[in-house]
Amino acid sequence: MNTTDMDDADFVECACPHCGQDLSFPVNYVGTPQLCIRCSELCLIPIDGAKVAGKLPFPVTSERLVLRRFVPIDWKDLLEVMSDDEIWRYHEQETPDDETVIGWLEHEAKGNLNEGKRLAIGLELKTSGKIIGSISMWYNGENFDEMGFDLMIHRDYRKQGFATEALRAFFKVAF
Repeated sequence: MNTTDMDDADFVECACPHCGQDLSFPVNYVGTPQLCIRCSELCLIPIDGAKVAGKLPFPVTSERLVLRRFVPIDWKDLLEVMSDDEIWRYHEQETPDDETVIGWLEHEAKGNLNEGKRLAIGLELKTSGKIIGSISMWYNGENFDEMGFDLMIHRDYRKQGFATEALRAFFKVAF
């Protein structure tokens, strides 16, 4: 079905929680994050008929971690994580260098979950503020009813329960 075949009952009307812009999305977008057309912030399209869309609930904390959006100063920590050749063994890309990681962070700062794009979340240690990994998520499927994710953990922090802790916190948000 294309949008020209839909009537008003097939759309959800709400306001952006960031800038107040009126938004309208097809009902199959309910419960998914979408970009505001004015401010480009992510909004959760309401399930319950609310008049204002929701905000992504980041940062999220667990016992030892803060899951949050990346910021430019994370590049050195992220380079340490991504410079491990083992992480890239099953990927089609090579181990990134400084410039690639900086470019990736700039790209991810604009990351959203629309149209198959990814949203990357940093895994920060509460005790030191150091980034020890990341989780990226994306939606698939015609009705955004499938989700994929990948997880990277710095070699020095593996086998200590950080991946399990991060995934538990992450899945509470994702679902």
